[in-house]
Amino acid sequence: MKILQSNVQSFRKNKDEISRVLSRDNYDVAILSETWYKPEEEATRVYNLSGYHKVLHSRADGYGGIGIYIRNHYNYQQLQIRNQSDLIQVAAVKILRTNTVIAGIYVAPSITTSDFEADIHAILMQLSMYPRVIFGGDVNCHQIAWGDDRSDPKGTLLMDLINGSSLLLLNTGDKTFVPCEAGRRSTAIDISSCTAGLFGDFHWRVIPETIGGSEHQLIEISEKVEDKNTRYFVNQKRINKDIAELTCEDVRNIEDLKNKIHLSYQKNRKKSKHTPKVWWNESVEEAWNNKMEAVRKFNANSTMENAILVRRTRAVFLRRKKEGIQKQIEDLASSIDPQTSSAVIWDKIGRITGKKINRRVNNPVQEDMQMAEKFFDIHFGKTDVDIEAPISYGPLCQYNLMDREKWDRILARKNDKSAPSNDRITYGMLKQLKPDVTNMVIRQINDMFIAGALTYSLKEIKVVAIPKHGKDQSTVEGKRPISLIPTITKVTNSAVLGKIQSHLYKNNSLPKLSFGFRKNVSTTTCLNFVVDSIKQNKREGLITATVFIDLSNAYNSVKTDILEGIMYRFKFPHEVVTWVVSFMKNRKVTMQVGNRTVSRMVSNGLPQGDVMSPTLFNVYTSELHDLTNGEVTLVQFADDFSIIVTGKSVEEVRNKTQEALDMFLEQTQRLNFEINPIKTKIVLFHGGNRTFDIKLNGVTVETVKSHKYLGLIIDRFLSFGEQTRTVRRNIDERLKMLKVVSSVRHGGHPQTMNMLFTALIRNYVEYGCSIINNASKTNKQTLQVAINSCLRKVTGCSKTTPLNTLLAIAAQVPNEIRSKYVTAKEVAKTIAHRNPVFEQLDDLDQHNIDPEKLSYTERIYLEHTPIYQDISPLLYVELTDTKVSINTSVGMKFKKENVNTKAMKQMVLCLLNGKYRNRTKIYTDASKNNNICGIGVYIEAGNRRLAWKLKHETSIMTAEIVAIYMAVKEALKADLRDVVILTDSLSSCMVLENSQYSEWRSNMINEILQACLDCNIVLQWIPSHIDLEGNDIADYLAKRGTERSSELEHQILLKDAFLYFQKLKEEETDKWYKDYALEKGQKYYAIQQSFPEKPWYYQKQLDNFETRTLNRIMAGHDYSKFWLHKMKIEDDPNCEICDVLETAEHVILHCVRYGQTRMQFSFDCKFNNLKDVLECKDVNILKEIVKFLQQIKYKL
Repeated sequence: MKILQSNVQSFRKNKDEISRVLSRDNYDVAILSETWYKPEEEATRVYNLSGYHKVLHSRADGYGGIGIYIRNHYNYQQLQIRNQSDLIQVAAVKILRTNTVIAGIYVAPSITTSDFEADIHAILMQLSMYPRVIFGGDVNCHQIAWGDDRSDPKGTLLMDLINGSSLLLLNTGDKTFVPCEAGRRSTAIDISSCTAGLFGDFHWRVIPETIGGSEHQLIEISEKVEDKNTRYFVNQKRINKDIAELTCEDVRNIEDLKNKIHLSYQKNRKKSKHTPKVWWNESVEEAWNNKMEAVRKFNANSTMENAILVRRTRAVFLRRKKEGIQKQIEDLASSIDPQTSSAVIWDKIGRITGKKINRRVNNPVQEDMQMAEKFFDIHFGKTDVDIEAPISYGPLCQYNLMDREKWDRILARKNDKSAPSNDRITYGMLKQLKPDVTNMVIRQINDMFIAGALTYSLKEIKVVAIPKHGKDQSTVEGKRPISLIPTITKVTNSAVLGKIQSHLYKNNSLPKLSFGFRKNVSTTTCLNFVVDSIKQNKREGLITATVFIDLSNAYNSVKTDILEGIMYRFKFPHEVVTWVVSFMKNRKVTMQVGNRTVSRMVSNGLPQGDVMSPTLFNVYTSELHDLTNGEVTLVQFADDFSIIVTGKSVEEVRNKTQEALDMFLEQTQRLNFEINPIKTKIVLFHGGNRTFDIKLNGVTVETVKSHKYLGLIIDRFLSFGEQTRTVRRNIDERLKMLKVVSSVRHGGHPQTMNMLFTALIRNYVEYGCSIINNASKTNKQTLQVAINSCLRKVTGCSKTTPLNTLLAIAAQVPNEIRSKYVTAKEVAKTIAHRNPVFEQLDDLDQHNIDPEKLSYTERIYLEHTPIYQDISPLLYVELTDTKVSINTSVGMKFKKENVNTKAMKQMVLCLLNGKYRNRTKIYTDASKNNNICGIGVYIEAGNRRLAWKLKHETSIMTAEIVAIYMAVKEALKADLRDVVILTDSLSSCMVLENSQYSEWRSNMINEILQACLDCNIVLQWIPSHIDLEGNDIADYLAKRGTERSSELEHQILLKDAFLYFQKLKEEETDKWYKDYALEKGQKYYAIQQSFPEKPWYYQKQLDNFETRTLNRIMAGHDYSKFWLHKMKIEDDPNCEICDVLETAEHVILHCVRYGQTRMQFSFDCKFNNLKDVLECKDVNILKEIVKFLQQIKYKL
């Protein structure tokens, strides 16, 4: 272990120098005194160092202070060392790997001798409890014993106290404080000490260097025996190459594969090296070395000349450091273009900020064996070997679980870099395997599934302790386990999960109010259900209370035997139940604890990290929903439960709540769950400050005014003010991320910044917007204000830019309109999927409800009921081997444009007179004219010609499917069999074909496929416009359909509803933009008279500086003298030469001061005003304008 001790005189000012010293000399721990931390900033990132944990103790006035920094790969415990005086700061940590306490101290010079003695005595007494201690810092007192030329009372007291303790001084007598002024005396006011057992193991020396403006020398305390725990990284490309070259001769089974990958890891690992920030270039390094050399020179010869040299070299270093940072920011801004991916951008930001290495949270659980054992006791219990676990007695089924198609489909959905288990196999590696090796793995998986037993090596699970949000990370309670399951097991369990889910959907087994980890529902669906239920109760004059229940350690409390019984009651296939039980019982969980391993054999609990666990948890908890009745509703999302209770009076609600909670407690105890009464909360959605006297195991459950549920804060008035304020604060925090790569005048390309804005801000704001929009208009407006701040950073526009101009330049729809669009889509999905929120909306009385009493979701639904009612619902369909014949070629594969029309016609006629000669032929087509859709059906038998105008505007593909649907209906009505339906829509044929292999399909599509099966109807694609009579008639009928007065009632697909709302959003945005321009933003409106779908600079060959400058010019709000005067920055708005308003137009086109320069450019004398220049959108001219401004050094 290598320790740096230093007085730094402002951490914040010298942070980069500190980081460089730690990086250069590879220090494990730093004890920094006189850090000048500010107490209010301790919890922020201001005092972070990349690659290090921190423990700080600040002084109230922002001076003094002590900090200990520990390298990330050391886990530690923070120790509370108490003292009385505010003039002494002390911090201490216990390094768990070495069981060594590192303590640091700073003593202010002004402390009284009595306070000094009392505090130092108390500190040393507390440190005496630990056998291995290193203690050092700036004590601001003198003693001959540690190298001073004199002793003072405090120094003598300190020496006596050290002599009376178990500590020994490490100081060798060298001076630690060397002033950079001739005539001042060097002293040794920095001391280091350690316990006797460590004295022979550590070497102490003074390094003749300083940090920042401090005159304290650096002190190094280094262990004589180096720490053996070297960090490594692996060359993943070489490992992937080794894996891709494996053959069946190399690996005959899964165990061989694991061994080969292990050997490849060993062969391709290297020592990890930490590098300084990228702006620390050769020039900065040279200046820093010169500064350090000057300090060493002054230490050797303290002359005035050398003192001046120190100050000069320090100033040069600070200047070059500043220049280096500015250069990197500029390089970053210029290197980012619209094609740069987000991952690359964050990598570039990380290189500048020095945060490229991932921060590692303090994790003492994985360093201290005693803590690890306690952690395992809490979450897994003692070793639990089930001797009655199922073993293989022979084949349980006659089918294979996995085939190559399913294997590829599962892997395609997985992240290549997902964390592996102990065998180190990742999804990416499995994708690299040769086909014969993959087939071997699949064969073994099928053998295990048929036998009903998973091999023990494939259920050896690696456990990692990860942080619990908001908890003390130095305690066992601050961690929770995540299970890293062998990747081959996860792939297998994904296939088993498919069977579990198919069985559940087929039999409709799960309670409908169990929302977690199910298709077609989400956290937003669950939140909408809860909020709409409360709103509905309020409309009916009922009072509502909701109990938000916290289950302790829920997943790990699941009993395998109980789960097995429930699965059999659900009538799961025997082989599926056996596989689940085989996986769960007698699995080995292990966790690395320093150089040792803690392990348990576990037969209960669902591993958090396995794909089956969330669904199995839903199955396990299904009987809890028996609690639901007319006045009590249990809502579940994974292990988050809430009980909604309604009644006519507060007292009635209280009694029902207590009764429901008692019943829920009884049921959960049968399932081995434990409810945490402290974390369980009740919200009474009623005025006043009434509280409930509700008991849970004798403990009163707290009644609160608001509660965070599934990421949103729900308050008792459903005003969502607190949630809106939280979102606003988080937007402001995310705005800082944009500021890293953007400033008002210089920054990342606006097109790239738009991409970042969408990812960081817009997507965050839109989460739960269907619920948050129940907030007041004032609260919602604060979000738009915050978004506007972000968009100014994105575009480079000034603060005075009108809102409609700012949003049009960024091509970002106003938040209110966009929220309405997102909510409308959410409701459309609700209608299509027929989830519980659909039932709530479907029961609404559309005529007798005050709109003010409706939820936001309900208002959107009633506003667009006609479109919602016609959405074709999505159904779960059990797949069969019998499929409809859908042909997407006419016998030969060809590109239509490469084949002669007559040749194509001949191919189609061959089909009609050959393969389909005995079938009744029906031709279908669709047409679209000015957003009106028409369809035509021509039945050759009887020369029946049918045309309809569709009620809704749809995509042409959906219109073609409706035409096929009507053709099928007409065939059924006429009792026609052995029909071939001929369509020239290849996309509709492909949609119908793909739907045959999907368990979820639209009701309209399902009706088409079912009718085709029942009546032996075949679908055949034919090319259009080949002069085929039947197809031409259908085309004519479709066009006639658009002219019909009556409309056909029909279903639409979900994507057509999305298309409708997309069009509505565009229309509303354009109207808002134009209405706003009547008062403000008229300059930009003059050159952009409709709201754009894409920013004007999209894919234009303009760099970021050019684009930002032009954005301000186009907006008419720039940094010209005219606007600076309006912002009260300039006294006079007029041009000093021309005595007219100095606007951007005047400067660029008319000002005589710049006439000579202007003559060099092609735009000179061609335009009367800027509007004409900007309207032409000529990129070359726009570039010239920016170049002109640069040449005259005018910043707009």
